[in-house]
Amino acid sequence: LLDEAGIGGDDEENLVSLIQEKNFLGVEELLESLNIDKHIADVLLALPQLFGSVEVLEKAKALTDNKECLAAIDRLYALYNLCRITGADKYVSFDLGELSNHAYYTGIVFHAYTFGTGGGRYDKLVGQFGREKAAIGFSITLDSLMAAITRQNIDIPVDIDGTLLVYNSDRLGDAINVSKKLRSTGVNVCMIEYKDSKSDSQYIE
Repeated sequence: LLDEAGIGGDDEENLVSLIQEKNFLGVEELLESLNIDKHIADVLLALPQLFGSVEVLEKAKALTDNKECLAAIDRLYALYNLCRITGADKYVSFDLGELSNHAYYTGIVFHAYTFGTGGGRYDKLVGQFGREKAAIGFSITLDSLMAAITRQNIDIPVDIDGTLLVYNSDRLGDAINVSKKLRSTGVNVCMIEYKDSKSDSQYIE
């Protein structure tokens, strides 16, 4: 749609940000200032409101005859049908205003909601490091993940152990040497400086 409207540079960046923020008035003001084709402007203006169940795709399809847009919507339908086969469709919603300023996203952008997790498609990113490969990836904020696990009282058994080496600040050199020796024998070692404000039970935790 941006290509068809001839929108680029700072205007493109601002418009994408406003749509992603669902800033309807901001999108409207910017589009009015650009003086573009009214039909395309109406479609762009609708994007912040196009979120919800699979019916959103049908609404989007009725808004445009742009071949690339229609192909993108068909691809989302295909992905949704795969979700139906696996039974995951009940967890899926669509947001056509979910855009990104990151150029390395080349397809669907997704968010998996517990708290603060998300990812996307990166078909061109790996090629910047010397090997053309399609890829898909995601990030997880560990603090948010741990908070979600704790809040839901999820117990994850682990079969690893190790040693916590608590040292006084004036014995850092000794602590490093002891850690090196233990690690050389295969022992996992975590070092932490001793503080009067912490109890033994807190260090054990």
